[in-house]
Amino acid sequence: MESSQKLLVLKYSSALDEEGNPISDPYSGGLVIDITTSVQVLIAPVTAILRKAMLYNYNDPLHPGRRTVLDFQRESLPITWGDIQVPFLPQVGDMILIKGDDPDPWLAKVLTVQERSKTAKVWYYMKDVERPGENLYVPYCGTRQAQDVVSWDSILCHSSDEWRGDAWLSDM
Repeated sequence: MESSQKLLVLKYSSALDEEGNPISDPYSGGLVIDITTSVQVLIAPVTAILRKAMLYNYNDPLHPGRRTVLDFQRESLPITWGDIQVPFLPQVGDMILIKGDDPDPWLAKVLTVQERSKTAKVWYYMKDVERPGENLYVPYCGTRQAQDVVSWDSILCHSSDEWRGDAWLSDM
């Protein structure tokens, strides 16, 4: 591109909290903007672009027009694993950890995946009472609660442990 070329640029306003301070996303550290208010259309030379940024839904039901600015080229990246969120799409046969009512996550095996409804049918696993102290998990048996359909939103992560015979060995 020639340096004389111009681009149409949209300039958004920062979302502000009750005290008038700009809001930042607690997970990514990115600035939160509102795409529904105070949008300015500008014409800028191509040379004025420093780097690319992406807009991502802020997930605030009270403010559906808010987006997080993801600046993947910024100088200081998130420093803890909790600051980074990577989407996890379950596959049949995966062992996963699910967010439930208990403080500890629930262990389950994915039986089927329904992509349209973003759910998965799972079979829950429990600590093996016949082999205490070995951190082995076996499927729940004989109850209606042994299997369930869970939303992808409640899946925390893939369980990175391993099979030990007919049981799942986990450090949970």
